[in-house]
Amino acid sequence: MGGDSAMQLEDGEWWAHDLIENKLISPLQTLIENSPEYIRAVALHEGSHRDITRYRPSDSKYTFFFQSEVMQLLLNVIEDTRVNNNVDKRFPGRGMLDAIYDAEWPKDMGQKGETEKGKGLLADYGVTRIKTGEEKPKELLPYMQYAHGIVYLWRHQEIADFIVDEEVRELITRQRPLLEELSHLLPAPTEVPMPDGSTYQISPSENSKLAAMDTLIERIHNEILPDYERLVEKSKQEVEDLYNSGDLEQVPPSLKN
Repeated sequence: MGGDSAMQLEDGEWWAHDLIENKLISPLQTLIENSPEYIRAVALHEGSHRDITRYRPSDSKYTFFFQSEVMQLLLNVIEDTRVNNNVDKRFPGRGMLDAIYDAEWPKDMGQKGETEKGKGLLADYGVTRIKTGEEKPKELLPYMQYAHGIVYLWRHQEIADFIVDEEVRELITRQRPLLEELSHLLPAPTEVPMPDGSTYQISPSENSKLAAMDTLIERIHNEILPDYERLVEKSKQEVEDLYNSGDLEQVPPSLKN
């Protein structure tokens, strides 16, 4: 979908498109274990990143998001909704992404811990309440509730039950129209004039893709980032309190100052 036949494929823990090095990272075992529909859905999603996601290495507003996992998460989830809408625009009404989102983002998030993505959320960087010899209920930190709630909102058009922090729930409810608008911030197609005076639309130009990405980055900085940074600080305080009380064995690296 991205039209880049030279892009390299590299084995990794989870599907991702490396913007900086322009390579597709994939857990190659999933090519064996999952259905063709699932693999097609992931390929379309990552291909859509290659199609419209852009990166300006000399622009500090871009590089800002790649200086920490916490900030990269914010950009990733918002951009995921945008590239998903790009797929839906190219293949309207065909549910081309259903296979992966049915598996990894079920409506009943009680099932989420049974999926590989869910295990990552709840284990790799989501388990914050563990005491020696005793596992306490797993709950995403506030900034994670917000970030992953954005993807859930895109998929199910409702606020996720895993958002238990009242501040996060109020924020994502208030920002719902904004998040919907950002998810549809797609590059405009190129209009080619025809001899009869009409126009014919072809794929967006590179300038159009860059312009859409520039607008997205600017609006995230201005309209999303201030609230998100407040949730990150709140999460750091929660982690510090849990660590000091003995309820947390170690501070997640992504939240260390």
